[in-house]
Amino acid sequence: MGLKIFDIKDLINEMVCHDNMEDCFIGECQQCSTKSLINILTANINVDMDENCSWTTWKKLNNKFDLQQTTGSVEALFAQIEAEWPSFILHTFCNRRQREYIAEIRTQSTKTTFIVAQMDFSMNYTLIRQREVQQGFFSQHQVSLFTIHLTIGKEHRDIAIISNSMEHNVAFVYCAQQILVDYVKKNFPVLKRIMYIR
Repeated sequence: MGLKIFDIKDLINEMVCHDNMEDCFIGECQQCSTKSLINILTANINVDMDENCSWTTWKKLNNKFDLQQTTGSVEALFAQIEAEWPSFILHTFCNRRQREYIAEIRTQSTKTTFIVAQMDFSMNYTLIRQREVQQGFFSQHQVSLFTIHLTIGKEHRDIAIISNSMEHNVAFVYCAQQILVDYVKKNFPVLKRIMYIR
């Protein structure tokens, strides 16, 4: 099988007529809907669709994401790429619009109007005590990291909330917001509101 390397941005540009039109990303543009992802990927190369290959994909199993290896024909690989393309390209469009919106509201933030708080669950981390003899006899503890990026006019601040709660649920978010509100009231007392984004 011949190889062709695509930058994902270039591939998207090949597949859509206009990179700012929603119809192009949801398959409702008459011009875009006639384009074939497989034809673009295999243009000017000789591909044996029956040749065996293997690939890895992230799959959710038992509420956990795991990297799974699949072996099959090139045709099966292309079929999987084609099946997942519509959700990928729609996600790309939404992600671009969200980034543009977030950038816009950040430019409107001032120290007297509103603060933009971008909140994310980061990860759960296992804590390992170094040089502790009894470590092997006790279960290892975990913490959850909740990161917040604040934009206040031209000023930026990063905050991390560390918790022993492993549940990323409404109650945890509410508690994190209370910590953030207290921080904002103390450091920026004249601000009128907080705009939360994620």
